Amino acid sequence: MMAIKTMKRLFVLMPLAILGGALFALPQIQLRANPQVWIPYDNPSGVFDKDNKELDLYTMGFGGDVNVDLGLFGFVSPYLDLGVGYAPSNNVGSNLIFMPMGAGLSLFYYPIPRIMLRAGGSGGLSYVAYTVKNEGITQPPSGFLYYWKAKAEIGYRFSPSFSILGSGAFSQILGSSSMLFQGMSFGLMANIGLDSLFGG
Repeated sequence: MMAIKTMKRLFVLMPLAILGGALFALPQIQLRANPQVWIPYDNPSGVFDKDNKELDLYTMGFGGDVNVDLGLFGFVSPYLDLGVGYAPSNNVGSNLIFMPMGAGLSLFYYPIPRIMLRAGGSGGLSYVAYTVKNEGITQPPSGFLYYWKAKAEIGYRFSPSFSILGSGAFSQILGSSSMLFQGMSFGLMANIGLDSLFGG
């Protein structure tokens, strides 16, 4: 009878011990810095060129983001998403500055030991502000709006604590009644394993 009770306790405690060990012993903390080029996509301006094609409200911009990732179980990574972007007016409105602040989840995979694939998504709040480019244009109000982002990455792992990845993403900033801005970003990301650098 005592042996059966002991076995039952082991069956209950063993999965908890494995889960606890995975959470507290295996996580890899990573800092990811990603300078980007932003390409606006389908932001209606109401202004048409000589070929009667509607101009996008914005033209090519730039920015960057920083992620803090927590790698779990060798394939999943929750992360914090912080960034800044600048989309210049296409001579039909105000320049846009946006600063996303959110959280996300990504999945990663190593098809071979040195090659890393990753895909994920994030969302949260983005602070939006404008700088007026043309006189006589009413500047929209600044404030916080919701955003979401989907991304994919591929890169090379030079060491357990350092990788370089190419990244591509699509993101939208949502206004109160319609989409405020949407576009694609492309960049080159440095992925630094903090736990390895500090002896973790």
